[in-house]
Amino acid sequence: MAAIQKITILITGFLLLQSFGCEEKYSDDSFLFEQPVTYDQLIEEGWIYFQAGDYETSIESFITASERDATQPEVYLGLGWGYARNIELTKSVSNFQKAISFAFFDSVNETRIMAESLAGLSLVSLASGNYYACIDYADQTLSRAAEFSFSKDASVNAQSLKLSQAESYYFLEDIQACFNIVNELGANIDNVTDTTSYGIVFHTANTFLTGEMEVNIDGAHQLISVTSAQKEGINYEIISVDEGTNEFMMSGNPIVASSDSVSVSYYFTIDYADFLNKLLSVIINF
Repeated sequence: MAAIQKITILITGFLLLQSFGCEEKYSDDSFLFEQPVTYDQLIEEGWIYFQAGDYETSIESFITASERDATQPEVYLGLGWGYARNIELTKSVSNFQKAISFAFFDSVNETRIMAESLAGLSLVSLASGNYYACIDYADQTLSRAAEFSFSKDASVNAQSLKLSQAESYYFLEDIQACFNIVNELGANIDNVTDTTSYGIVFHTANTFLTGEMEVNIDGAHQLISVTSAQKEGINYEIISVDEGTNEFMMSGNPIVASSDSVSVSYYFTIDYADFLNKLLSVIINF
């Protein structure tokens, strides 16, 4: 009886082996197992979803890619941009910073990843109201790539970064810096005029210690930006401009005598409130 049981077990095992080894029924390996999705495929899919505007699926692809290789900076670059577009700003910042930290692992793309991460941080900082950080990150981006353009969205470029800086300066009430950027980009504001005229120098209590002098120009001209101040061929440094008034501060040597004049090149308006409204509109609609 025991011998019959052993024979039965052997026959059953043989038939099972034949069954699983039959080429006709199980010739397609994918019937049992799907080929694993590779890191490169997941990165490619993540960017495809990103460019299609499906940011949540893009994020999922990049997260899965990070499970394949957590040291590659492209993963965190993708997550940074995905979270930024999905308005998850804290997560975006964290991943951009990781991309910067890991950028050296990808020597071929290190420069691009650094620039695209810094550009992302600039725009996220603007959205967060962190205007000083926005300006600084944009400067860092443009110092690495003066003609910057995001490889996955060409609308994020050197011009858009400069406009983000201009907007930041506007809300920081540094109107001269804001206007200078917009003017450099070639925008036209119809109630702004540039001219060269004379300003009258006045000494302050610290003039002879610091070389700082106050200058008043034509009272009808409300200053926006002062580009130069000269006396007998000597250029003086523009320290600050009291925008919307006719006063600015300069410094240098020799000190100009009080009540003497200097040649000043500047931009002005005669309706400063209207100018501010038009300036903001130009930034938004450029």
